[in-house]
Amino acid sequence: MDKSGKIGVEPIYQTVENYGSYNDGWALVVKDGKYGFMNEAGKEVVPPIYDKIGTFGEYSKEWALVESQGLKGFIDKDGNIVVPVKYVEVSKFDDVRKNWALVKDRKEKLGFIDKTGKEVIPVVYDNIEAFTKKKTTELANID
Repeated sequence: MDKSGKIGVEPIYQTVENYGSYNDGWALVVKDGKYGFMNEAGKEVVPPIYDKIGTFGEYSKEWALVESQGLKGFIDKDGNIVVPVKYVEVSKFDDVRKNWALVKDRKEKLGFIDKTGKEVIPVVYDNIEAFTKKKTTELANID
């Protein structure tokens, strides 16, 4: 409601948090136990369909991790889905390889996504180990 008493946003939300806490001009909203965002005009920019929403910048500067029914993906600061909500686990970018995040699907298969959201290594592997630079050492034979 504004200062004149005009209702700006209908009272359909359980919670409306402060604007700008997550993204400039957005307020986190909770409706029927699900999370989303609305802008300052009261329009939903991310519908309240998620069980959890992380903070922008935790994984990638422009993205926030979202979770629904135990699956994870990412939205961007425009409210677009940039990584579909289909992974049971997502590591932080750069943990295993620079600019990539390790992901796991429902079948326990592993792969990698890059910072554009593209699967750069298909999610088909049972095990993936960290990339390392191995140096070869030559041993001298001493008689």
